[in-house]
Amino acid sequence: MGGRSVKILNKIEEISISAAILVSALLVLFNVFLRLTGNGSIWAEELIRYLLIWVTFIGLSYCVRKNDHMFIDFLPGLLKGNAKKSLVLINYSIGLLFALVFSWFSFEFINFSMNTSQFSPALNVPMYIIYIVIPFSGLLMAIRYSQKIIEVLFRKVEDIR
Repeated sequence: MGGRSVKILNKIEEISISAAILVSALLVLFNVFLRLTGNGSIWAEELIRYLLIWVTFIGLSYCVRKNDHMFIDFLPGLLKGNAKKSLVLINYSIGLLFALVFSWFSFEFINFSMNTSQFSPALNVPMYIIYIVIPFSGLLMAIRYSQKIIEVLFRKVEDIR
């Protein structure tokens, strides 16, 4: 799948992950320097923690796109032809279903968080802003699994991983 919108989504995903890791690394260095001078930054530690959580959740979608997620390839390795294609389609369909259910319950969680007016301790940011990555990553995974299903449907049986 190589449409323009897919390429833009790929770039947004990659830049988001890279930027969050870079900012986290710089904040760690900044905080180490501050501690050497006798001052530490609680807000930096909290922001690093949240950035790494964002990297993890956005990374879920990235792993689906790159086929780098964990899976057991013993059974697909034994199968050939349409049986293998069917099993791969079932696996991706289960992943899509999980991503959609995950997104649904994540939106419910965001709604709950908005109604309880929770704020992060050091940054004093509403927690629903921090949690918004959860349903976002679920939707990204749903898009990626949908792409994978379409790829498998239109790909030769021999080319399926």
